[in-house]
Amino acid sequence: MALLGLNALFCKNQDNPEVETANKRSTLLSTVEEPEVIQIWQGSDCGEYGGDGIWQNIKDFFLDWAKFHPGVSLTNYWEPDQGLVEMTNSLELPDWANRVAIIYNGSYLLYTHRDHHVNTLGASIWPVKTGNTLHWTSVGMLGDKGLDDEFESCIYYTIIAWNSAVIDANTTDLESYVNKSWTITKNRSVTKAVFNYTGDAWPAPEPVAIIPRGYYLSIEGEGMDMHLFQESYEITQNKSTNLFDPPTWQASGLLRDNHSRETVFGAPCSLLHGSGVSVITEPFDWEERTPVHCGFFQSCFNNIELKGVHKDTIEVQVPRDTYAIPMLTGMDLAYSWDDEHFKYGGMWLDDISRDMDAGRLTYTVNSVLEDKNGKPGHYAIPGVTILLLDRSSNPYHPRLELE
Repeated sequence: MALLGLNALFCKNQDNPEVETANKRSTLLSTVEEPEVIQIWQGSDCGEYGGDGIWQNIKDFFLDWAKFHPGVSLTNYWEPDQGLVEMTNSLELPDWANRVAIIYNGSYLLYTHRDHHVNTLGASIWPVKTGNTLHWTSVGMLGDKGLDDEFESCIYYTIIAWNSAVIDANTTDLESYVNKSWTITKNRSVTKAVFNYTGDAWPAPEPVAIIPRGYYLSIEGEGMDMHLFQESYEITQNKSTNLFDPPTWQASGLLRDNHSRETVFGAPCSLLHGSGVSVITEPFDWEERTPVHCGFFQSCFNNIELKGVHKDTIEVQVPRDTYAIPMLTGMDLAYSWDDEHFKYGGMWLDDISRDMDAGRLTYTVNSVLEDKNGKPGHYAIPGVTILLLDRSSNPYHPRLELE
């Protein structure tokens, strides 16, 4: 397989799969490969502010994207002086793989030199498939009201390519649908919205999985920024008893300091549907937190908190003979006491492995939130949905005989 872009070639058995330039680095590893059926890659794209071609005007980026996706209108939500880190890659798919999806599995953002206030933060992935090549752009956003401070963004993802003659799963018109699901809402406190599929006629009574591709959070108000206390979001798939109904889903987001703020929130998604598709939803309960003001009459030393980059290894029992892929569909991240400056923060999944014989899925949840002094610690709750793909699910095609 060839990893195009960044002027580099990556092969599955290459000793050093990391591609690195002065301001970008990209890693892509093939972790599962069953020829003629499925191949899964785990990857990350990291980029920094500064250097030729790294900073792009965020409004121009989405305007350029919208030229190829009629009906997209995002120009009311970004000012011309806003910036982002943009990393573009592509992957040549196996000849037998006629379906592909890319899943956002978290990110971190890091001010390069010191801590700052925040106005905007987020990370997202924008894929387009042309012929037998998947192209995608990873976008990281971080800034205070000036949006002029250097920072690093690192975005983690899973790419799945499969043969629909074996696994009955389809993506919905990736080229045109991808931006229709990018929806912006705003509200004071927790921002919530219910979204409905608005594409072509829904194809059939089929199970559906909502595939996360990132998030965007910003406080409303020109020239405003703040300390950070809590950043949270969730994408929830709504269940319907009638499979003929087009899918709906709910997205919720929150960005605040010690006071509730009007939050602008966006959550891009893709759809995966077919008889070979199902999900396992892990419990994820989050809410707007209340800051704890430590002082003479109230001690914070007994608070349970996480320090530095915290790692949690999770094991989940899943059905045998299915491919199980964890998806980060929610994040609740907050300082343990009250608001602070922001230096380094995020949540991401890595070290994903699947034991087919034992029916066991293992992955690691990483979380971090700190100012320049690495204090005071943080709370972190991940929202994880397990995507299941049945390798013998397609009733419309003869099953391939596998060795």
